Amino acid sequence: MHCRIEGRQHEPVGELLTLADNRADARSDCPPGFRGRVVGDVEHPEHPPRLLVAQQGQRDLPLHVHDVTDDLPYRPIRAAGLQREVLLSTVDFGTEQFERREQTSGIHAFDSVTRRLEEYAGGMRIASWNVNSIRTRVSRVVDWMERADVDVLCMQEIKCKPEQFPYERFEAAGYEVQAHGLNQWNGVAIASRLPMTDVRLQLPEQPGYANTGDPVVEARAMSADIEGVRLWSLYVPNGRDLDHPHLQYKIDWLRVLRAEAEKTAGDLVAYLGDFNIAPLDGDVWDMAAFEGSTHVSQPERDAFNALLATGLHDVVRDYAEGYTYWDYKAGRWPKNEGMRIDFVLTTESLTDLVTDASIHRDERAGDAPSDHVPVVVDLDLETGLDDDRPMIF
Repeated sequence: MHCRIEGRQHEPVGELLTLADNRADARSDCPPGFRGRVVGDVEHPEHPPRLLVAQQGQRDLPLHVHDVTDDLPYRPIRAAGLQREVLLSTVDFGTEQFERREQTSGIHAFDSVTRRLEEYAGGMRIASWNVNSIRTRVSRVVDWMERADVDVLCMQEIKCKPEQFPYERFEAAGYEVQAHGLNQWNGVAIASRLPMTDVRLQLPEQPGYANTGDPVVEARAMSADIEGVRLWSLYVPNGRDLDHPHLQYKIDWLRVLRAEAEKTAGDLVAYLGDFNIAPLDGDVWDMAAFEGSTHVSQPERDAFNALLATGLHDVVRDYAEGYTYWDYKAGRWPKNEGMRIDFVLTTESLTDLVTDASIHRDERAGDAPSDHVPVVVDLDLETGLDDDRPMIF
């Protein structure tokens, strides 16, 4: 299903929209409650601009976009990056004749009137989300995974032991889960609808921590091999305060992570998670508010940059702006006082396979949200799911 929304401009491509009603200033042919993703917009010399929205669907429900050739001379002026897009046109526009064209990946800038069909036809969609207690938010997490059509989700702060994890909800949606947790703190997990092999529950030589007594190697890292890609779910220590021993623990932890990244630099590897570091000044709403605080200190930023120096790439930054975390306190969310601290870092060979990435900001709103939102990356990889997807001609 598709629709047009008149009078709406500057909605980011990839943005999810829900229409509660057909507003007078945004006339639409969508039914109330329609939920879809912005895939482009069009302009017309005599009418308001129109936003093109395709309904969110499962992989067996390809997304169809409104045929703008019905409204000549509407002209597409923006397009989205897709795993695959098919451009079909059989209309004459002035004296020009346009032919059928195909593009397998990337961004296509429209320069003619076309009909566009978007399809999920191959590839692997991976995501990271600090869910801040999976037992509290299991319905919300699984619902989002189905709507966003995610193949693999790396979760942080599950806050439970493996035997307490709500596997049933994930399994009912077609996902296998591997979880790593020691108590009601920390914890990581990976949910995948693709087979997972060689599951590892911590980084090699991962350091431990304890306020008193013997250090404990916390449940902050796990990985699995999925379709030939090593995916890590990471929950980097917070650091607490600049003069707290936890900060040195954080730096030591990141040093071990860097050693692993150096060892696997030539492989297909992604490190997904909550890094508890804002590497750039623009990754926080106001640097003055963080004076004398962790997350923006030079040692932490140096440790993050040391990861990038191994060849890892902050791939989501190439495609999406914005924050990934808003504290529950002081009304940070409505004031958009956030931080960008959740990342997907990919090795060079895997970076070459990235076709799109996004930050799903809407998940910070609504009932009982996590204080983090998902970050999503699309990879141009054939998977075992591709054989079950429909072909469109």
